[in-house]
Amino acid sequence: MDSQFDAAIIGNSTSIMLQPESLDQLSGRRFVSLSNSGGGPVLALATARLFFRYHPNARALIVAMDYGWCTKGKDVGEQHPYPAWLYGSTFDYLLGLFRHASIDMLNTSYQEQGHLRIDGFHPYNDAFRDIDDMATTMERLSRTTRPTASRYPAPYTFDPPAMLRDLISTAPSGMTFVLFWTPRYLTMQPVEGTSADMEDAACKRQFAEIASPRVRIVDWSGPRPENRDPTNFFDTNHYRDNLARLVERDIADALR
Repeated sequence: MDSQFDAAIIGNSTSIMLQPESLDQLSGRRFVSLSNSGGGPVLALATARLFFRYHPNARALIVAMDYGWCTKGKDVGEQHPYPAWLYGSTFDYLLGLFRHASIDMLNTSYQEQGHLRIDGFHPYNDAFRDIDDMATTMERLSRTTRPTASRYPAPYTFDPPAMLRDLISTAPSGMTFVLFWTPRYLTMQPVEGTSADMEDAACKRQFAEIASPRVRIVDWSGPRPENRDPTNFFDTNHYRDNLARLVERDIADALR
């Protein structure tokens, strides 16, 4: 962990477009992106603890949240296998190296080292490059029908808010948290007045209860004009550079 960084971004691919150098200029902090594509709350919070361990004087953490943070029970677990030993204790790490490391793995790491930015930024533009025309984008966006039914029965309670509260209680004393609800295109937003909408609102309330002078909330997931504009998105929850730049300004404002 590089000691030059005093702030981090955690989350899945919905936070990857946040550019550390842009946040640096706007906030006066030094950000590193620790986003993990396909990850959920368990992986994000484990990554945050690893960052805290090596940065006891860290000043800011952006927690990027999507619908995966409104889950409970077995649904909170990671949908894709991930190497937990990379984010655990020193003993877990050494044991993981013994079990999983190989010459091929070391060679791959060495070969790719020159292609990685030190601040961790790796945008997903290339993943959409071959299908990035507006007709195809509109087709992708139209595949999703706005949710009307909740995934869980009322009363709506979720596990990640308590998990995040535990993380905050162990964080460096000078840390400021920004809980960032990532942008969702209109077709991914629940229909107003339905059980899906009530569930979504209940989840956001439970995270809002964590808010304090050191915990701020930036919500870009709702019925904003920008979330109705298909030119701002690659698909329903992966947004483009132009939207990311607007989001970064809101996050920097929250950090002030």
